[in-house]
Amino acid sequence: MTTQEIEKCLEALNDELDRMSVKGEICLYGGAVMCLVYQARPSTKDVGAVFQPTAQMRDAAERVAQAYGLRSDWLNDAVKGFVVEHPQRALFNFPALKVYAPEPDYLLAMKTLA
Repeated sequence: MTTQEIEKCLEALNDELDRMSVKGEICLYGGAVMCLVYQARPSTKDVGAVFQPTAQMRDAAERVAQAYGLRSDWLNDAVKGFVVEHPQRALFNFPALKVYAPEPDYLLAMKTLA
């Protein structure tokens, strides 16, 4: 997924949540952050994130996957087992979805410990 595709999918995720009358939050990690925040790579295979409310976000992400022909795990929370509380900064503030990314020092610490 390119930066533009990630942004398009996050906007579509917002739209799905809005249709569901759900407010969601998501913090991105890994390749998605490298693409969106630092322009350090042209693409990533998926969007690793921690998100809530979990069940509704999964439902909305599945509808986005179907609409855009993506793998069902384009948005996944496999990183959640490696995340501890940390400072975040806002990336996008959509009406139904707040998107965050970790501060750079946290990302560096995650990579060092991985």
